[in-house]
Parts: sequence; structure tokens; C-alpha cells
Amino acid sequence: MQETERASLLYLWNLRTLYIGPLFEESANILPAASSLVIALDEDMLIRVRTHAQPIRTRVALIPAGVAFSAEARNRDVASLYLDPVGSDLARLRPRMTHQIGDIWYDCDQSAALIQMMRTIHASPPPPAQLALQIEEQIFPPIAAGSTPHPVDPRIWQVIDHVKTHPLDNTSSEVLAAHAGMTDAQLRKSFKQATGIPLRRYRRWHRLFITASLMACGKTLTEAALTAGFSDSSHFSHAFREMTGVKPSTMLRRKENLRIFTSSS
Repeated sequence: MQETERASLLYLWNLRTLYIGPLFEESANILPAASSLVIALDEDMLIRVRTHAQPIRTRVALIPAGVAFSAEARNRDVASLYLDPVGSDLARLRPRMTHQIGDIWYDCDQSAALIQMMRTIHASPPPPAQLALQIEEQIFPPIAAGSTPHPVDPRIWQVIDHVKTHPLDNTSSEVLAAHAGMTDAQLRKSFKQATGIPLRRYRRWHRLFITASLMACGKTLTEAALTAGFSDSSHFSHAFREMTGVKPSTMLRRKENLRIFTSSS
């Protein structure tokens, strides 16, 4: 029998996000805007990739941004660690996965430890700074001395920083490209190569978590979505479900059923 329901958790850091709670309801079709390490806490989840007939049954999956899939977890608790936007985290985690179908990796050399870690976090949520350090130490393998870091054009970081520091700014890609010393075509191509998704989609993804941050400050879901730049609640709900695989009413539930932690770390 399932334990008494715990509040869902949402941790918002500068480069990563962690959600623990119900996910993948009604065999949702998902086009993720961020790579994620997904850990099913109670039982196997079922993941289907459009290009492969064989479904994946696993407790741990590594899913790159921009890879379309569908998933079922019977609306049970799942931990989803959304990774940094430019693929550095993804590159560090790939060697720890043991199987691959299409672009999705699954099963892990530390599956049992990861499941227990996330269960412990869910039961007793640590402060954001402490958890950020714990995730770095326990989930990501150390970077070997002398190894080549994940290469990212610094101009792409410049554009990402602008999106994050000006979330309501609808500056055109042409203007962003000019500020970064690129043509619009160069920016579009380089941004997609670095992140796996178009710039417009990254902007929308970031606004989802601006919405969550505003909720943590006391706004209702609808108020927060409008303030974050969505045209209306329907626009927000569609984007949220498409990118996360769950309705916002499930993840961003009543305040007493969701704990949101924010940090600059």
C-alpha cells in the first residue's frame, strides 16, 4: 500500500531544477525543453520513443532536450532533475547509463542509490544550497583531470544569460544575435546545436519556472503565468503539459501540497 501522500517538491536553481511528485499522467506525449534525469520512486515507468516499437521499462532514464517521447508512471511519484541548458550535465551522466534506445539512455550503475537518495529528499527536504552540493557530489561523476570540458560557444551563454535576466523581454532573435556578434541564422543554428531546442522554446521553458518562482512568492497560478509572460492560462497549461508531461494543476497544486524552494546556487 502506498504511503501517506507527501507534498510535491520543486527546487529552482540557476542551472538545474528538481521536481519530486506525481508525473507522466495519462501516457502523456512530451517534447522536453530541457534534458532530464528521471527516477521513478515507486515502480518501473514505461517510456516510448516514436522511432522505436520496443518500449523502455526502467526506474532511471536520461532524456535529452528535444527528444519526443511518451511516458507512463501511473501518476506515481517521480523525481525529475532538469539539467543545465547546454548539455554539460548530460555529457557527464551518459557514461553512467547502461542501455540506450534511440536517443534515450536508461538504467544506471547507481539506480538503487539514486532512488533512495530521492526518497530521502522527498521525506525530509534539505535547504536548496545543501541539496545543490549533494546532487553535484552524489549524482555527477567528477571531471577527470586533464579532460576536455564540454565545449560551448560563449556567445550562446551570453544569449542564455539575457533570457534568464530579462524573462519578459521579447527582444527578437535578430537583435539578440547582433548583440552577441552573430547573424540571426548563426544564432539559431548554434543555439539549437548547444541546447537541443530552438531559442523560442527555451524562452518558454524558462518562463514556466518564473511562474513557479512567482507562486513561491504568493501569487496564484494564473497570476504568476500572466506575470511571467504567457498570454493566458490556456497558453501556459498547454506549454507546461507538452514540456513536462503533466498538467500544471498536478505539479503546481494548492500551496499546501507543493513546496517550492528557490536559490541562486
